[in-house]
Amino acid sequence: MNVELKAIIEQAQDRYLKADDLSALESFINSLLDRLSLYRTLRDREISFLQLVANQLEAEMPDTETKQLETAIKQLSLVCRYSAMAMLMQDQALVDQRLLKWLGQVATLQETQSLNQAMYGLFTKVLNKELSRSQLELLNPFLNQAKTTLVA
Repeated sequence: MNVELKAIIEQAQDRYLKADDLSALESFINSLLDRLSLYRTLRDREISFLQLVANQLEAEMPDTETKQLETAIKQLSLVCRYSAMAMLMQDQALVDQRLLKWLGQVATLQETQSLNQAMYGLFTKVLNKELSRSQLELLNPFLNQAKTTLVA
């Protein structure tokens, strides 16, 4: 859960919320419908997005082993799912704590940074084409967090 929201809820047990707290809660609630809509879009269209990336990746990197491509796409799927949940909950720490700590180590051990860089570039192109600007603004902070770890 969003750390700030959790703190607000805990504070409400002892007192009425202050104006700043109410504004933060209101902002969270007002954006919830947009975030839910984007989450549903990602859930429902993830396979088609990833298939577009996989097809293009195969064409651009024909010498890459199929197993390595499959692993990279599976990892991208995890990044997409965790980023979607983090976006929904507005919890930046969720991606880092539950995904990037171990996936970053795996990417380093497998030496897949160049593959990841190409894959993320393609994924970004697909999302730019398929999602609205406002949806991208909601999702990009979480995807960029993962990209920074896995491409570096």
